[in-house]
Amino acid sequence: MSMLFRRLILKFFLSFSFFLSRLTKVRFCDTMNYLGKVGDEMDCILKKRCSFQTPILAALVCASVGVYGCAFFHEPRVLYISLFLSLLLFLWSHGVEAKNRFSLCHADRKLLPILGIGFGILSLSFLLGGIRSVGNGDDSWLSFLWSVLFLGLTVLEFFFLYKSRSQHSQRNYRILCRDLYTIGGVCVLLTVLNLEIFNAWIRWDSYDYYYYMSRLTPDLLTDLDSLRLANHAAYAVSLLYLIFNGIIGDPAATVYTLNLAMLIGGTILFWRIVRIHFPHWNAWSHLLISLTFSFSPFTFGLVYTVGLEWFLMFGILLFFWGDAEGLPVMQGFGMLLMCFSKETGVVLLFAIMAVRLLGSLYIRRHEPLLRRVELPLSLTALSFAAIWLVDLRTFSWLSSNQSSAENNTEGIQASFNKFEWNPTFVADRIRSLLFSNFTWLLLLILLAGALAYLLFRRSRPGHSTFLFVAQVLAALFAGFLTTILFVTYNHIRYAGPLVLMLLLLLPHAVNQIRSLPIRASLCGTLTVCFLLQCYFTVDPAMHLAFETIDKGNGRLAYSENNVISTEDAERSSLPISVNTQYNREILYFDQALDRLLRSISYDEETCLVFSAEYSQQSLGYRVYTEYLILGFGYAHTEEPRYLVWDEESETRTLTADDDQPRIEICYADTPWDIQRTFPHFERVVYIQMPFRDESFQDRLLEDFSWETIASEKYNGWEINAIEIKNVH
Repeated sequence: MSMLFRRLILKFFLSFSFFLSRLTKVRFCDTMNYLGKVGDEMDCILKKRCSFQTPILAALVCASVGVYGCAFFHEPRVLYISLFLSLLLFLWSHGVEAKNRFSLCHADRKLLPILGIGFGILSLSFLLGGIRSVGNGDDSWLSFLWSVLFLGLTVLEFFFLYKSRSQHSQRNYRILCRDLYTIGGVCVLLTVLNLEIFNAWIRWDSYDYYYYMSRLTPDLLTDLDSLRLANHAAYAVSLLYLIFNGIIGDPAATVYTLNLAMLIGGTILFWRIVRIHFPHWNAWSHLLISLTFSFSPFTFGLVYTVGLEWFLMFGILLFFWGDAEGLPVMQGFGMLLMCFSKETGVVLLFAIMAVRLLGSLYIRRHEPLLRRVELPLSLTALSFAAIWLVDLRTFSWLSSNQSSAENNTEGIQASFNKFEWNPTFVADRIRSLLFSNFTWLLLLILLAGALAYLLFRRSRPGHSTFLFVAQVLAALFAGFLTTILFVTYNHIRYAGPLVLMLLLLLPHAVNQIRSLPIRASLCGTLTVCFLLQCYFTVDPAMHLAFETIDKGNGRLAYSENNVISTEDAERSSLPISVNTQYNREILYFDQALDRLLRSISYDEETCLVFSAEYSQQSLGYRVYTEYLILGFGYAHTEEPRYLVWDEESETRTLTADDDQPRIEICYADTPWDIQRTFPHFERVVYIQMPFRDESFQDRLLEDFSWETIASEKYNGWEINAIEIKNVH
């Protein structure tokens, strides 16, 4: 195509876009950004170049197979060979572009800084990890060698970005950077509001994942069992942890930094998806709809927990963002996280790729078959799925966790960790999905948008919009079926990926509402409800649909699972600290209890007395609350953590050092249990919980004189300290 002809086309686009912006009152820069991207992509197609990203996608698959093969066969040479092949594929893609005088298209140019930042993080991780390993007898020189290699790749990416710059691309980057100011302010706010999570407890269930993460070192890359987190094939999560821990060097801080990074990164990705799908919206509309993700109780409210749902949700966002931006490499990273974070991600990916393939075969029916099936992306998904199936067949983790127990209320055999149709479990799960964290309100808005589309349809959606909605709906349906048919714990946080699917549909639903004030009111109301729910249980549906306990000033809801409610103490009911992990309220219980112990000047000569109802199944509330107090579980681990009082920070903490004095706790079932503590301690203090059984407490303290020495009220929690006097 001659240069003169290109200029004529560009002038036509300029004139037409200016007229379109006047007609529709859309910002001219937004229209130019969108049309410039389309024109640049058309230019890439007209040149008929080989794809720049396809070899990089192949390099990703090759490296992933090498990492798994190295751990599977316990052979480091498998990793070195695969990384060498990946490097050749990567350099080959760049060499082809260098021969073409760096004529990269718009999407390829956007990939370069992303890869550069990623290689920079890897280089820094190996550098700092090598520095820390100096003098420990490790091969620190190898870490420095890897650091230099990734530093070279970082320089290469930014060099290509510099050489491929153009006047049009520079204008696009300026527009993007200017628009990032609004979402950047939200990211700063999210960072400030989440600084408190770095002092949070690694609670029960979260502790299990944290325990396996904290044991990971680069030397364990040759051991597949060590890369499995709590018997989950979460290999991608283990690798991400190793990379970030190489920089930070502290397991707990690494976990929370990863969560915060995914919250901020997910906010930006969600915002970009909305901007690309709805370029005619103004900047405030894009921002307002993105806040529903940022402040959802399943994201912002649970950022302090350690779980696999976070990584699965981030992988989903990476996939759809890469699709919207034209970045199949980022879609590959998203698929990697979906397959090797939480097992349900494979089901979601299968549903997405099936609908995507069928839709592409129809929409591109006039194109060659290889383009219609999106061969590079499809082969990448098949490669990851093959690794997943090999892992499933090797470890049989699906059947290894299966068990059955007799239900306490119905007297029937109930399966556990197994696919089975169980009406009781289905009812519990649907209740947890629909009536938690204002999900019902989100569904009502989606329903209103669907009805508006059916009743007042003014235009048919484009092929790309239709395909995106179809993929999200397929993943939502597949995830819902998996959730209700796989009998396991009834954690509210398990609904996180499904709620993310609903949030991805939300912009398309509110777009059917033509009134801008009504649209803004709906999104604003949902965002405010989400934000309040992150700190307090203000959702009225939760108070009606779930059991609740008293906080002192407010009530805390928790989910139940009647299928696995048995006589067995470990299965009787889940610890309340897990059942209540749907927002930050349980986090503030820990802070309230620490503040109370600080106010009574806790020391080694003080014995803390708790009612025995908290060390076993409580008759009044049917919760196993010992873990609520201790803050951790899974005492069967090889390296159990002990509860100690950190005098420097004046907080409870966990340690594996058995030499440190532990916090002495007495669970009293009778007054005699309390009486036996007096010869061993100078002071005996009874901790009065807000969700106590009053009659049980009266029986414990009736033979003693006592006085309330401290009371702590913090974010709705009210806890009292009562000093017991020895009257015998």
